[in-house]
Amino acid sequence: MKTACGARYIATIKRNGTCKIRGVEQGCFEDPTLDGTDFNYYAHVSKFVTIRMALFRKDRHIRTIATIDISTAFLQSHRYKPHEPRRYVKFKDPVLKEWRYYYLLGPIYGQRSAPIRWEDTIAGWLVNDMKFDRGENEPCVYYNSVRDILIIIYVDDLLMDGAMKNIEWFITKLRGRFECKDPEFLTLDNMIDYVGMNITLDSARISIDMTEYATKIVGRMEARFGELRYASVPINKAITDLSSISKEDETFFRSILGAIGWLVNTIRIDLAYAFSRIAQHMAKPNQGALDALQYLGRYIAGTTNLTLSAPVKSESNTWTFYTDSDWVGNREEQNKCRSQLGFLAMLNDAPVIWKSTTMIRQHPHESMDTSGIMPLALSVGEVETYAATAGIMEFMSVSYISSEAHLEDFPQPMIINMDSTVAESFMKNSCLKTKMKHIDVRQTWVRTIRDASIAVPRHIKSEENLADIFTKILLKIAFVRIRDKLMCSTINH
Repeated sequence: MKTACGARYIATIKRNGTCKIRGVEQGCFEDPTLDGTDFNYYAHVSKFVTIRMALFRKDRHIRTIATIDISTAFLQSHRYKPHEPRRYVKFKDPVLKEWRYYYLLGPIYGQRSAPIRWEDTIAGWLVNDMKFDRGENEPCVYYNSVRDILIIIYVDDLLMDGAMKNIEWFITKLRGRFECKDPEFLTLDNMIDYVGMNITLDSARISIDMTEYATKIVGRMEARFGELRYASVPINKAITDLSSISKEDETFFRSILGAIGWLVNTIRIDLAYAFSRIAQHMAKPNQGALDALQYLGRYIAGTTNLTLSAPVKSESNTWTFYTDSDWVGNREEQNKCRSQLGFLAMLNDAPVIWKSTTMIRQHPHESMDTSGIMPLALSVGEVETYAATAGIMEFMSVSYISSEAHLEDFPQPMIINMDSTVAESFMKNSCLKTKMKHIDVRQTWVRTIRDASIAVPRHIKSEENLADIFTKILLKIAFVRIRDKLMCSTINH
C-alpha cells in the first residue's frame, strides 16, 4: 500500500462514437529506481515520410495495402522478469470510491517504460520468429525478402504492403501471437484509416486526405471566431501587431496551432510556411499571431478536402528534389532577420518529404560557437547554398529509409532543382564568390554537397521551383499554381 503508484480510469470517445475506458498509471509518480539507472525509455514510431513512400511507390495496382490494430498492445508486452522489482498500482473505484490495489505482472498504460517494452516485444517477434529484417535508420520498418512484404509500425497500428496472399499469411501469424482487431484492406470500395489519415484508392490513383481532422479544427475555430469566410491563401501579411492577448486566447492559440501542426506533418504541405511563421510566436502569442491563425483557419475552411495523390500504375519510382530559400524576407522582430529555407522531395509526382523552417546555418568555420547568436548570412547565394545543404542531408536520410524498405530506383546521384546560380557554382566548385570566401571549403558539409556521387545541381526558373511555397508569402496566383502541382482536390471552392 505504501509503494503503490497512483492510477486512474480514463474514458475517451473514439472516432466511431464508442466509449473506451482504460486503467492508466500516473507515470509521473513512478519510483524511478524500479527500471534501473541506465534504462532507455526512448521508443520509436514510424516517420510519416516512410508511410507516404510506401503508399506512393510503383506497382501499387498489383500490391495490396492493409492495416491492423493490435488490441491493448502494451498489455501484451513481455511480462516483468522474475529478478525485476515488484510493482503495485492503486485505482480508486469510480462507484464505491474505495482504493483497490494491484500487483502488476507486466506493463500497463501510463508507465514510462511501457512504450519501449512493447516495442521490444513486437520487434523481437518480427525479427526472431518471423525472420523480418529491421531497419536501422527507420527502426519501425520491417521487411521479409522471401515474402516481399513490408511492415510499418506506428505503436500498435501496423501498415502492411505486399501481395494479398502474403499479407493474409502475415495476419494469420500475427493473430496467432497477439490479440488483434479485424484487419482493414484498401480496395476500390473500402477506405482505410491509418493513424488518422484517410487512404483511398480508385482505378487511377491512391490518395491520402485529412478531411475529417481539418473539419474538426475549423469547427473549433468557428466556435471561437464565428463563421470563417474562405481565404485563398494561408497567410497574406507579416505579423506586426504585438499587443498582448488574454491567457484564454493564449491557450486556444497553442491548442489550435498544435492541431494544425499535425496536419502539416501528415499531408497538408500547403500549410507548412504559414505554420512555421505563426509558430515563431508560440512562446509569447500576441494579437497579430492570433489574427494570422484566424486567417489560416479561413484558408483551411475552404480546402478541407485537399489530398496528396499518386498514380497506381507507375512503372518505376521517379524522384524529384527541390530546394529554395528567402534571404531575410521575414523582418518580424522575433525572427531576428533569420532567412527561411524550404525543401521538397516527390515520389511519382506526390510529395513525400518537405520542410519550411528558419535557417539553422552550417557554420562558415568549424570552431564557431554554436551556443551563441548565429551570424547573419551575407548574401542570397550563401543562404541558397545552406538551404541546398539542409535539403541534401534530409534527402540522404530518405535514401537510407528507401533502401531499408526495399523501394527500388532511388537516384544516384540526386538531381537537386534550384534557382540560384551562386549555389550551383559553389556545389560544382566552379567559382568561389567574394561573399562566400569566409566559408572553409574543407568542412564536411561542403565536401558532401560537392560530392557528385551524392547530388548534382540543376538550374530551373524561379517560377518552376516548387519549394518556393515554403519560403515566403506568395500572392494567390503563384501560391495556387504551386499548390495545385502538389495536391489534388475533389471540390473547388
